[in-house]
Amino acid sequence: MPYVSSAFVDPATMPGWLRGFGEHQPVTPEINTIRDLLSGSGAPPSLVESVAWCVAITLIFAVAASWAFARRSRR
Repeated sequence: MPYVSSAFVDPATMPGWLRGFGEHQPVTPEINTIRDLLSGSGAPPSLVESVAWCVAITLIFAVAASWAFARRSRR
């Protein structure tokens, strides 16, 4: 996923069929937030989106892990 994010190339320079995926994935807001924070430009606009992606991914995998644990511990 990082290869198709804004980590290496600006999504605006990507082909149209790849640009949509490059702009709307979890890695792009993370990279943009880290880049803005390290440059000292203040609170980045992608900070909320970045935190939302982190919370969503954590919740999804926490539910999946607890479901898998409960299923395997029943045996």
